[in-house]
Amino acid sequence: YWAQRKSDINSQITNLKAQQATLNQVINAGIPPSGPTRGITLAGCAKFVAEKRDISAFAVPGDMNAARWDDHAIAAGLEVGTRPVKGSIMVIDQNNSVFSKIDEVGHVAYVEKVTRVDGGYKVTYSQASTPRDANGKWTGSYIYVNPRTTTMIIPNGSTGINYIYE
Repeated sequence: YWAQRKSDINSQITNLKAQQATLNQVINAGIPPSGPTRGITLAGCAKFVAEKRDISAFAVPGDMNAARWDDHAIAAGLEVGTRPVKGSIMVIDQNNSVFSKIDEVGHVAYVEKVTRVDGGYKVTYSQASTPRDANGKWTGSYIYVNPRTTTMIIPNGSTGINYIYE
């Protein structure tokens, strides 16, 4: 009995390793950039990400706050999930379990690299900000400011963060 059980477990381990290798290939290959988006006027983080990925398939004129991008993408039939993948669009809601100081319109960023680590993912993402005046209000300028790249750990089970795939 034990010899058969050991053989079954070793077979399952081999299958899981093959599945993990396939998943790692998808994560490492990622989604190719398809931007820039044409014919849509955006500002800040939205403009920055729309230059990396074409978002015209899910853009809703007059309702493009970053926090709504994942909802619009789902409605347009795009795949949205909770695991980061290179080339995906990270959508961050105001109420999330990882980032602080996200305002009610949310934030979007472009995932540059993903590495699986114990307890989550090490994610490198690029982003930009919305131009604001001295009182913190949007200036009305359709540009982005302060483009930067950041790396951080996104723990498994994080809430308020979704990723738009293809």
